[in-house]
Amino acid sequence: MMNAYELIPEIHVSGPRIDELSSSQRAALDDLVENLREEENGGSAALVAANADYIEKSVLVRHLIARDWDVGKARPMVLEALEWRSRRPVHRWFALSNQSVPSASDFRLEAAMLRKHASTGKIRVPGLDAHGRAVIVMDSSKENSCDDEGCMAFLGWNMTLALRAMAQSGQVADKFLLFMHMAEFSFFNQPSFSVSKETLKILSTVFPETLGTCVIMDAPVYFATFFNLLAPFIDPKTKSKIIMINGDVGEGSSNDELMRRIIGADWKRLTGAACPTISK
Repeated sequence: MMNAYELIPEIHVSGPRIDELSSSQRAALDDLVENLREEENGGSAALVAANADYIEKSVLVRHLIARDWDVGKARPMVLEALEWRSRRPVHRWFALSNQSVPSASDFRLEAAMLRKHASTGKIRVPGLDAHGRAVIVMDSSKENSCDDEGCMAFLGWNMTLALRAMAQSGQVADKFLLFMHMAEFSFFNQPSFSVSKETLKILSTVFPETLGTCVIMDAPVYFATFFNLLAPFIDPKTKSKIIMINGDVGEGSSNDELMRRIIGADWKRLTGAACPTISK
């Protein structure tokens, strides 16, 4: 975590494109593709086959970057991500939601679940920041469900929405900015430890190398205890992208200047910072 934060484009905004890979990186990508082809005839055949629509080279590059281009480490990571997506195929829900008349068995139940979770604005994607990154805003005080499975699927849906928004914008950014409102965080409304661990898994394993920056705003003193419990499960790369801000965010303050540099001049409008909220 840091407040003297330097925005490095290749780390916080956009990773390398396939046509920008070095020869050794291309070789690692080819090896991983071949490894997954071998899985089609091995113990993970059903898992790989069921997620063939997701296993694209651009996705595999993210996994390789997350594991420092070590194919042996990236392979089990990909399989773990595929297992998650087999239970929560959020990437397919977008295709179904674009159908003019999706059948009940295809998407209607999922759509109802997403509408329920979205009703309080606990997670939303309001737009792009000054660097072209999609902004995901989270406010755990607006939680409206005890359905952990639904909560995790809703998070995955919003992360997929953020990636789609960047891809459709025509800009180079492919990492999002996560902004977390924590002023009302307490022992009584904190997420369960299992939900928090899975949230970290989603960020680091299911959607690797998609987090550009994470801003945690106005976290109370108690949050430090909660964060320290989770710290062993946060990989160093993710931890280095976390900024915590507290105190004055008035125009011209040090926090305001930092957020203008990290997010843009309209950071308060995008994130809802220092704006009134409605009750859930």
